[in-house]
Amino acid sequence: MLFGLSLRKILCGPVLALCFSITGLSVLAQDLEVLEGSRRKEVSSRTRDGLVFYRLSDLAEIFQLELREIGDQMRVQGPRATLTLLDGRPLIRLSDEYILLSKGSWRLRAGDWYVPPDFLDKALPGILNRKISRTSSGALRIESLGSNSVRVEAISYPDHLSIVFRSSESAPVEVRDFQDFIEVVYGGYLVNPEYIESPAEPGLISFLRFIPEEGYGSFRVGKGTRFRNFRHYELGSPPRLIVDIYGDPEKRIVEGPAEASDETGGVEDRSPVDETSPGLPTTSPRAVQRGVVVIDPGHGGDDYGVDVYLDELEKGISLSIAQKVQQMLEREDVGVHLTRFRDVGLDSEQRSAVANFYQASLYVGIHIGGSPAPSVRGPVVYVYSSPDAADGADRNNASEVDEGRLRLVEWEQGQLDYSANSRVLGALIQRRLNDVFETENAMVSVPLDVLAPIMAPAVVIEAGYLTNPDDRERLHEFEFHERIARAVASAIRSFVSAEYAR
Repeated sequence: MLFGLSLRKILCGPVLALCFSITGLSVLAQDLEVLEGSRRKEVSSRTRDGLVFYRLSDLAEIFQLELREIGDQMRVQGPRATLTLLDGRPLIRLSDEYILLSKGSWRLRAGDWYVPPDFLDKALPGILNRKISRTSSGALRIESLGSNSVRVEAISYPDHLSIVFRSSESAPVEVRDFQDFIEVVYGGYLVNPEYIESPAEPGLISFLRFIPEEGYGSFRVGKGTRFRNFRHYELGSPPRLIVDIYGDPEKRIVEGPAEASDETGGVEDRSPVDETSPGLPTTSPRAVQRGVVVIDPGHGGDDYGVDVYLDELEKGISLSIAQKVQQMLEREDVGVHLTRFRDVGLDSEQRSAVANFYQASLYVGIHIGGSPAPSVRGPVVYVYSSPDAADGADRNNASEVDEGRLRLVEWEQGQLDYSANSRVLGALIQRRLNDVFETENAMVSVPLDVLAPIMAPAVVIEAGYLTNPDDRERLHEFEFHERIARAVASAIRSFVSAEYAR
């Protein structure tokens, strides 16, 4: 490396130190040194317009990131999320969020990209499960992050709702106030959301969910139509953050159909029934909100799902679509719960149990298909059929006990009472997705284990095939994920509002 003759200027960023040697004609940047335990690695640097940039491929090797170049875009896949860079633009995409860097990333040649220094501070933490810290001028240290298990519980009081964030570690936590939501951001440890209780407070909050891409993990509490203000404070032993949310008493809550208590203390459902469609309740959207819509992104963790060319995993696409469906429905005050909201594995029994635990209004599993025949393409919606007989034929084999409002049903018999509704929901989704894919595919009945126990209308979607070249190209685009999610959300809204009766 060449050095300047007289002047040496030190520029220090918030996470790393950058050293420049300056002459009258050129600027030479010191390569970045990354320390991990006793190992030392270097990241090549390059200057452009008098500013230093670091080679992305070196960072990818050190931090074990996957890079995929598509035209003027570069996708950076980390263990927690995916970044999308655009050549020459400072705005980068982190899942559904956007981050503004000081300068745009740029491509020297195909596959050879460079990023500005604040990429390491603003972008990398959102996709890594390791900690980055500065040790000296021009040197970084990466360390494993400890885990902070956070349990979220809700307590209702006469005049407010308390949301309690109970953590296993005493970690720094910041509460931020935005126009539409409150954000609780943790530091120091990688957050592991142990449990999130969905508060039953209509209008006070609109959603409560975990955002893994924000720092080391954050929670967002959506402000409902009755939200007025909030306060927060911390307690110890165990470490707790309490967020008290207060509503506007002058705004009345619009309730669903009237309920009357029966002699056993249960609740009688007075929802009207459409006699033209036997077994299909014409419940209003307000009534359906009492049970959440459960969206199940397929696969996760070590289960990649379809992975044809090692560049686009089914588990990532299904989660992307599921999160978009969740956002679209929650904007209309429909309660939604995801079976997973990060890259973790679940077996089919766990997925079914989540739907039954939340007494779901309906369940939608989202997958991406794969087939030995590359010509197979487009969406397919699956509904449950008994492996032994037609729907309802083995009803006498189901073990049921009525105890007031409680019905005990054998685990594998849960779907039998809901097969007709499931077919209606499936037909709606199939029709909407056919419009998106420009296909005429038909809904299919199969004895899927994940659907059998669910005591609610339930379907599984294959949203296109990664083994088909046309579908695969479209499924690579975030905009196409939006179109799929919009079709699914539209079908769900039609189902719960009884528009399917027309």
